[in-house]
Amino acid sequence: MPNRIAIIGAGNMGGAMFRGLIESFEKDQISICDKNQEKLDALNIGNVDIEQTLSNANTVIFAVKPQSFEECISGIETNLSDKLVISIMAGISLEGLQNRTKSKRVIRSMPNICSQVGEGITAWIASQDVSDDDKEITKKIFEAVGRQVEIDNEEMIDTISATTGAGPAYFFLLCELLAKNLEKLGFSEDDAKTLSEQTFVGSAALLASKKSLSTRCAFLEHQPMADVERQHNSLEESSLSAKELRESVTSKGGITQAALETFKEAGLNQIIEKAITAAIKRSKELN
Repeated sequence: MPNRIAIIGAGNMGGAMFRGLIESFEKDQISICDKNQEKLDALNIGNVDIEQTLSNANTVIFAVKPQSFEECISGIETNLSDKLVISIMAGISLEGLQNRTKSKRVIRSMPNICSQVGEGITAWIASQDVSDDDKEITKKIFEAVGRQVEIDNEEMIDTISATTGAGPAYFFLLCELLAKNLEKLGFSEDDAKTLSEQTFVGSAALLASKKSLSTRCAFLEHQPMADVERQHNSLEESSLSAKELRESVTSKGGITQAALETFKEAGLNQIIEKAITAAIKRSKELN
């Protein structure tokens, strides 16, 4: 029997999952419902019978805002107890999901906004009653919008929320600050925006490809060309971490090192630790 997946909620995340899933599954396996028809119209979905959609599904994904969950679940008449229930809502525990949906097979997850472009990262945890087959379906669902990691400690969800969940905002802030500094240094607002954004987009693409542009970077840092080519060939042979890529851009006594040492002296690492600690604390408060 083919697995039929119903998504409840056609907002940013629900819509992103729908678009990803129809590319990874047969289209007739995927359905989505929302009380707001305008959101469904944006996905080229006509009127939907919510109860019929849920009745036909084997897997139900809750993609509504956490504060709307109680109203949502109270309005559902379909029996969900025999279905795999997946939540992408923040702050609702496995136990809470089981109590409200009456299903013992529940998944709690934390995706991030990058899922909207198929480059998300989702951490998830399963209740004890979730089968291996259920887990395989869950992996395929989350891999339709990026990558996934299963965790075995529910308390780590707060850490995930504060890091990969909020992480894109940290990335965007750095991009924003670089653009502001470029403006201060004399660039137009448009040029500053272009320079900053492409620097971050290119760096992310480089990390994703795990290939180093060490030849160009070293040239800018005035390394001897023979050393440049030798380093380039070595780097191309293996996948590189963010640390290794940073080191490939940074040469002793160069302009990049001067900037990085300033970050270190200003306590950037401690600032980031403090920010993540504050975010974890707030996540626990919201649970």
